[in-house]
Parts: sequence; structure tokens; C-alpha cells
Amino acid sequence: MSAAQKRVWPELVGKDADSAIKVIKKESDITDIQTVRDNSPVTLDFHPSRIRVFVDEKNIVTVEPRIG
Repeated sequence: MSAAQKRVWPELVGKDADSAIKVIKKESDITDIQTVRDNSPVTLDFHPSRIRVFVDEKNIVTVEPRIG
């Protein structure tokens, strides 16, 4: 990962998950992109090769997707 690589996508909050993931794939070389329902249990470990996209019951992004 280069220092210039984007690390967070605040502009995707409120967008549908499929569209958000397409943007992330276009702007990042990270391939481990996980869609996670709000309030689901997740590990707290940091992985620089992972992005989690938190969504509500309508598949809308609720939290800024970020590397980790």
C-alpha cells in the first residue's frame, strides 16, 4: 500500500453497498472488502488489507468504510 492510497471513504455513507464497493475497488487495490450488518460482532484486529462496509437492513452504508 502506498502512502498516497486513500484510507477512508466518508462520501459513501448513505449510498447502497454495491455502489460503495464498486467505488472502493476503483480507488483501492485492496480486494478483501467485507459487507457487515450494523451491530454484527466483528474482530477488533487491524488488517491493512481489509475494508469493512457496514450497512443497515436496506443495504445502505452507515459508517465510513476504512482500511483496517
